[in-house]
Amino acid sequence: MEITFKDIYSKLESIENRITPPLTWLSVTDLAQYIKSSESSIRRLVSRNEIPFKRVGTNGKIVFNRRQIDLWLLSGEKHPGKRARLMFQDLL
Repeated sequence: MEITFKDIYSKLESIENRITPPLTWLSVTDLAQYIKSSESSIRRLVSRNEIPFKRVGTNGKIVFNRRQIDLWLLSGEKHPGKRARLMFQDLL
């Protein structure tokens, strides 16, 4: 079996995609894709203050910390306590 440059490049690209760390901060669009939801649903959760988020910059752009979102999804709590964080830390 002959291995071509294209095969090697494809495999390297696959490896690189697996080891690239996930985004730490997510935009509304990124989060919608991450949790497979709509942007309007995300914005509704923000307006009801039901999801952990931060506003940054002078324009108040909404961003989400991926680790906080993971804890929020696993625990169902906006501000999970120490016990919940300890329970789920190995999963993150």
